Order: sequence, then structure tokens, then C-alpha cells
Amino acid sequence: MKRTLSILLCVLIFAAAVSPSVCAITPIDTQRPSSLTLQYTHGGKYFEGLNIRTYRIAEVFADGTYALTGDFASYPVKIYDVTSQSEWRNIATTLAAYAEADDIEPTCTGVTDEWGMVSFTDILPGMYLTVSVTSVDGATVTIFETFLTVVPHPSEDGDHDYDVTAIPKSDSYTTGGDIEYKVIKLWKDEGGTDKRPANVTVDILEDGELKFTQVLSPENNWSYSWKTADDGSVWYIVEREVSEDYTVTVTREGNTFIIVNKIIQEIPEAPQTGDTMALWPYAVAMCLSGGGLIILATWRKRAEE
Repeated sequence: MKRTLSILLCVLIFAAAVSPSVCAITPIDTQRPSSLTLQYTHGGKYFEGLNIRTYRIAEVFADGTYALTGDFASYPVKIYDVTSQSEWRNIATTLAAYAEADDIEPTCTGVTDEWGMVSFTDILPGMYLTVSVTSVDGATVTIFETFLTVVPHPSEDGDHDYDVTAIPKSDSYTTGGDIEYKVIKLWKDEGGTDKRPANVTVDILEDGELKFTQVLSPENNWSYSWKTADDGSVWYIVEREVSEDYTVTVTREGNTFIIVNKIIQEIPEAPQTGDTMALWPYAVAMCLSGGGLIILATWRKRAEE
């Protein structure tokens, strides 16, 4: 059975304010030329000159289902049966690490302008992953998180908006001294240790470059730590040769990376697209995942004011 995610994308950005009945229900035109505009701003400042890379990780079908595509289709990551914002954030983190480690060619690249904006035009509808970027100004580091978004988004008239604009979530801090990172392997297999491998190999990358390769096993409590200069580098963790019995996600909590292998159960039937009551909160959560997206339908008007 094809592993797909079936979602209905709701019109408004704030989940608490959205009515389940206000959802787009018309079929998606999967070949319609579309656009994605991103704005990089933090603390009232616009960030010019950032190199942005965006990947089309999943194709969308007319009925609103999604399936991983291209190089991403081979990774042991599931995008079906996802029901929370945190799960989408972990999926974004995991796929971004694979993209960096395997040097996948981005679907779109661009440099932000004086308003912190970059636009990708004539793209196909689908699910898009934009990887994290940082800006270093002296001892101040501003980090824009990895995030997912979907093109198109539903519009208020029950159709779809194929020109999407979003702002990634950001944070800022002051560097200094050394920092310790840790990677931990966890298993979600209901104690089914008979299917676990004796060890796993992980690649640890700094700003996309391989820094360490480490074997995790019971002998080191499935964990590894390292110290490095706190200079604003972006770190990625990739598990190699994942057992066919498991999927993988990587979660970051502070300076700790948690690799979770979850045993593959029977793949559930994709929810029907008419099931708006059950699906609309999760659709909004996905739209907000990772980057804390803010959809700005009128950004051009605001920029002119």
C-alpha cells in the first residue's frame, strides 16, 4: 500500500480561530504553476543576503494526499498518520539532515533581498522543506529553523491559493565558550528487542560537513557526546542503514539529539478527504510545524505601507 498522508488544509493560520467547516474541498490542480515566498525577519530586522535552499519532498494528489518523492522517497521516514505539530517538526529535522548528508540538489535556491524576502516561482504543488540558516553578527547568532509548508493552501472561497507566503520561526542568542552536544538512540518497539540491530551507525555533521561517524550500541548506552566551540554552527544527525522493520525520526531538545526508531506496524488506511472534523486541527499543525509558519496573504500591501 502506498504510504500517503491525507490532509485537508484549513484557510486561517491560527488553529484556535479556525472553524472545522471552513476548509478547502475542491480538487487540487497538481500541475498548476505555483509560488512560495519566504520572509526572514527577527526582532524587527530584515535579513538580507541569506542563502535559502528549499526541497520539494512530497508530491500532492488531487484528493489532498501526499507521498514522499524523488530522493526523499527512499528514506525510512513516514508522513502518514501524523497527528501533531511536534511530529511534523521532527520529520522536517530528519529529512533536512538526510538532504545535507547526501548532498541532495535543492529544488529552489535564492538569496534574500533587503526586505528579507526570497520568492520561488513556477514550482509544482507539493510539500516543501526549507532548511535552517543562521546569521552571525559579532557574538549574536540568529537562527531560522528548518520548516515544512505545503503549496497550495486553501482559500476562504473553498478553492486553493497557489501563491503561498510564509515566515520561518527564528531565535537569537549570544555565543561564547564551548558547548556540549549529545546524541541518544531510543527504541519504540514495545520491547521487541529481537528485531533491533546490535548497533547503529550515525553521521554527525556540522554545517552540512561530516564531522564524526559514531557507532551506538548497548556498550555505550546508545549515546555519544562531544564538545565544540559555540560559534553558531548548525548540527545534523543522520542514522545510516536503518533496519527495514523501523522508521526513523530525529528530535532536538536543547543540545540533545534523540534518534527514535519506531517499529513499523500495519499501515493505516488514509483518512477520507471528507473527514474534516478529525483532520483540520492536524492540517493546521502541519502548516505551522518547524518554522512556525505565518501565512501572509497581503504581504505585498504591507511592504508598501
